[in-house]
Amino acid sequence: TCAFDKNYEREKIQAIKLARKIVQVDCDYLPRTILQAITSIAESKDDPLFRISIITLCEIAVKCPQLVAVSNGIRILTNVVIESQPFNDSFQAAILTVLLFLLNQPDTRKYIRHNCDLRSIYAPLTDAVLPDTASAAEKIERWKAAKRAMVFMLHSWTGLLVLANDPLGLNSLIVAMQQPSIELNEIAVDAIFEIFRVIPPKQEVHGARSQGAWIRSNDVSMQPDGLGGTEAASRVPSKRTNILNNFSAALLIAFADTGLIEGLTDLGSRMSTENRDDSEAGRAAKKSICNKCTFLLGHLLTLANSLLPPSHSARLQTLPSLVKVAASFNNDNATQRSHASSIVTNLHQLAQTTNSIGQNSGNQITAQIKGNKTRDHRLDRINEVKRKMEYRMDEMSLVQKMRETQVLLTKDASKWDWDAVADLLEGPLLNSALIIAALRTKFFKRLLSFLRPSNKQFSAIPWHVKNMSYVRNACQLLRVLVSCEAGQSFLELNPLIPQIVDLMKIELEIEKEEGSRKGGRARSDPNRLFSTDQTLKTMSREYFTMLGILTSTQAGINIICKHKLFEYLTPMATLKSRDDLAHLIVASLDYSVSGPSRVILTRSLNATSKVVRYLATRHLRTLFRNGAAQYAEWAIKILHRQLSDETPKVRNEALLILDETSDEIDCLEALIGNTPTNLFDMGPLAKELVIRFLSRNSGFIFLSQETNFLATEMPKWKESEYINYGAQIEKRLPDAYAGGLGSANFGEEAVYLPPHLYGELATTQRGCELLKKTGDFKYFVDILLNENAQTFQRRGALWVVGTVGKSATGLQFLLEADIIGYIVNLASKCPCLSLRGAAFLVLGIISSTLRGREILSAHGWESALEKSIAIPKDTRKNPFFHIPEVEYEGTWAMVAPEKILPEFPKDDPVGEILTYFSNLSNHILTESASKNLKRYKIKNPEYFQMNEVIVYALRLLETYKFRPNSRQFIVSILDFSNVFAASSNSQSTDDSFFTLFNNAQNLINSAK
Repeated sequence: TCAFDKNYEREKIQAIKLARKIVQVDCDYLPRTILQAITSIAESKDDPLFRISIITLCEIAVKCPQLVAVSNGIRILTNVVIESQPFNDSFQAAILTVLLFLLNQPDTRKYIRHNCDLRSIYAPLTDAVLPDTASAAEKIERWKAAKRAMVFMLHSWTGLLVLANDPLGLNSLIVAMQQPSIELNEIAVDAIFEIFRVIPPKQEVHGARSQGAWIRSNDVSMQPDGLGGTEAASRVPSKRTNILNNFSAALLIAFADTGLIEGLTDLGSRMSTENRDDSEAGRAAKKSICNKCTFLLGHLLTLANSLLPPSHSARLQTLPSLVKVAASFNNDNATQRSHASSIVTNLHQLAQTTNSIGQNSGNQITAQIKGNKTRDHRLDRINEVKRKMEYRMDEMSLVQKMRETQVLLTKDASKWDWDAVADLLEGPLLNSALIIAALRTKFFKRLLSFLRPSNKQFSAIPWHVKNMSYVRNACQLLRVLVSCEAGQSFLELNPLIPQIVDLMKIELEIEKEEGSRKGGRARSDPNRLFSTDQTLKTMSREYFTMLGILTSTQAGINIICKHKLFEYLTPMATLKSRDDLAHLIVASLDYSVSGPSRVILTRSLNATSKVVRYLATRHLRTLFRNGAAQYAEWAIKILHRQLSDETPKVRNEALLILDETSDEIDCLEALIGNTPTNLFDMGPLAKELVIRFLSRNSGFIFLSQETNFLATEMPKWKESEYINYGAQIEKRLPDAYAGGLGSANFGEEAVYLPPHLYGELATTQRGCELLKKTGDFKYFVDILLNENAQTFQRRGALWVVGTVGKSATGLQFLLEADIIGYIVNLASKCPCLSLRGAAFLVLGIISSTLRGREILSAHGWESALEKSIAIPKDTRKNPFFHIPEVEYEGTWAMVAPEKILPEFPKDDPVGEILTYFSNLSNHILTESASKNLKRYKIKNPEYFQMNEVIVYALRLLETYKFRPNSRQFIVSILDFSNVFAASSNSQSTDDSFFTLFNNAQNLINSAK
């Protein structure tokens, strides 16, 4: 049926359904002739059932890989990865997942030919000149398909180890960079960006000074949406182990040994050379590739410096070939020396830019508003000396400086030198004596006059990134004034704050009026600066930022309270129809000082609007990341209360924040002190948070004596949860790499090691005593040492051992069991590649302690300090990237019967017909064989009705590979009118096809 033409599509669908049903029940009952028919369809890309045939082959390959291998199905799958058009990422990923599954274990790895099947996937990358029959678009598509396949494979342990083991695997990308095709060069470079999850730079169109001009596509300084409580970066690097860093370190070492750094250097130098014959587009493409190479080099060197041990990092940082050319003063190499020097200069500039961005993590706009300008670190000492000199400035010099700002000379703010104003506010005016001197002039008065809403100067400025300097100066101005008593008195008497209070009065009255009218149109009022439109588009929203500066000190709070501003600010923060105002107020106030600000935050957390409650809850994370004072004393209690909120989104946000704060000991202790029993029923994340309690003595007492959590969970972990833990990590790693350059979280992924029950128990003395008492650790060590145990059981036991060894107290268990050497051996030589990768991660966890690093060093592994990443000291001698060869067992000759057809007399027509059938498998003899069979059909049609001919013809279809047209011809020329009757009456024990078919049919009927 599968060999019929397109007119029998329904019948073919039913036939494939039957085959899939047989596969679901038992692959051993699937006749090889049916599998050959499916592989024939899978080779025909124009067949409507092509995709379902490929999927069926994948399912069979997982359950019975030998059956697919001997039918040439593995080669078909590898070809489809590259040649499937139109291309589909999920379709390719499904096939590659099956191939990686087969490559993982030696029992299934033997059915794939590495030098033939696997290399066909990345072969297009090493061939810039594909066959002439392919168009330029087809060539590029094949290159991109090969690139996507390699990227997908390199985001798994199995794929990384297999490609690193193959001399042509990772090297194919390096070779692609050397090919004389700019398109292929760019595809290879883009592959490296995706493999290491690096966001490519955006090229500047104007103002680019040299090859090094670029903009990071995620540069926060280019984004204007950073004000008003955006998520700030973590105040300190996360204390949790990010196993994605371990995987990136392995990737980096593998590519470094392959020559990636040298390849990028050579490509960048070659692309920086312009030829006279280059078109404008060609020169632009070369410049783009050169910039990408430089950017990628800088990122990889930074990555090596942060992840790899010093010995490995130093080997990459030297860039010998590039430095050699840059330092060569041969006249013959003047052009190359110039380009090499440019690359070195650009790398230096990029390193400075990266450090600047890294040290100003979070939102730069918010940092500028808070008064922290981004400065070049080379000028820090000079600026410090300058500040000290200006701090002691005399009054005459101060007046002269103020005159230079033009503030004393004109009321027109557009003529003021705002940079000079900033220098004054951040320098001399930090001296209270100079503040008093400046108060005798009009300097402060005119600055505050510029800010007053009634003058409509500051409040009318569009809210944009380029205008943030006004906000920074305004905030610094208020800091200066509240820093001394004279400034406080001056600010208290100035109309600025009363006018802001009046604006709040107007807004509250209008909102109440609109609320009573139930949906009426907003009343137009020119004095309404806090309307939705005004706060969205103008600087009027920044008045809340200024109030936040005042709430950071007790003196500022006293000034606000005297003007009764909190009486209006509190109801504004809970307006039902103005979630935008609530967000601005909550995000702008400072909560370091106990008082009205925290009251407003508490009111917002209990507001009737679920949006306001959610935004206020989310802001607690920002406060934590910004290092709010005494956070554990007051915020943890609030977050615990939010766990009982009626809105699931608010509860989940509070839970996420509590999980993040649990890295701080004081926050974790504060949460334990609140006895959060409601966490027990809030899902997996809450359970992980509860398990973290075990890392503290108070938490151990709470979970073992005050609740039955520990007594309930330990049997579960011993039985199955330890397996689920390993599976969870196995799933998180590829999930972090899901999505390409267009995905929203590209380049920002992290896979933090979740808490392990036994690992957390091992961090306290009481937990260690419990582990010794139960003997659970020895139980898991025995599973790990048992090579006959299931792979998933050994992997789960490996994670138990690794997480226990993460702490100094738990490491003693590993030393007593003498298991570390065995794990090192697993990481170096384990035939199961996924288990080898898990062992690599576990060694990184063990290296978390100084004692652990010393022990690993004795076994030939080293790690960077406090990075939880362990690397072999000599990766070229260590067999971590080496996979022992296995003998290929996927040939049909190994399982084929000795005799396919019996011997026939020389002139026997049946023998001649079967010979012609056999010749149809040879594309050279196909035409003559088909003509002879047609001639026989006309003269002696009865031969094609004989059971003997039909059975042996089907056996030939089962044994040999026939093209779809040949299979269709054989099926169409045979007469099956009597076949089923003959099969039911047949007593022949040699009739394998009908025996298997009847057995399969009976099995399916019984399954139903």
